[in-house]
Amino acid sequence: MNVTLATWCTIVRIIITPFLVQSIIYSDWQCASILFVCAVFTDFLDGFLARILHQKTVLGACLDPIADKFLIVACYTALWYVQNGSFYLPWWFVFFVFVKEIMQLISAYIIFSSQLFLDVRPTLFGKFAAVMHMVFIGFMIVSQAYSIVWSCEVYEMFLYCVTCCMIVSSVQYGMIGYQLLQRWRAS
Repeated sequence: MNVTLATWCTIVRIIITPFLVQSIIYSDWQCASILFVCAVFTDFLDGFLARILHQKTVLGACLDPIADKFLIVACYTALWYVQNGSFYLPWWFVFFVFVKEIMQLISAYIIFSSQLFLDVRPTLFGKFAAVMHMVFIGFMIVSQAYSIVWSCEVYEMFLYCVTCCMIVSSVQYGMIGYQLLQRWRAS
């Protein structure tokens, strides 16, 4: 198995995530903000390197969405755990993120096991939803790190925009998964 530079960037993101969570839980917001920026940078860098260096691999294509899901679920869970006066992350939001990400992994496994192949290319809206997650998480971490006070309206706008993106992207991926299974059954 060939582990490329792009795949190593994804592995670094997976390794950074527990340290990021620890920083959030212990309210070391400056460290959390640095680790989060590093994690987001590796997310950008792995895709960039895979394209520019022609290092697209099956391992990288599988690990990248898992690393993204791990980062997003871990950060939201830690942020929910440390609720404070600057933001309140509702339990239903964290639960929805967790269920959505687990359902996507289970669906990918079902499709892979039925077809022995899975094309894991993200959709444009899926990428947009991931960016919205990163912006929202970054917004909460940086707000704490640098004592930035946002209005409730700005925070709620972020929360509901991210929720809408999750709903739309979930429906889109659900439709794609359903179409793949229908094609497999027809063949």
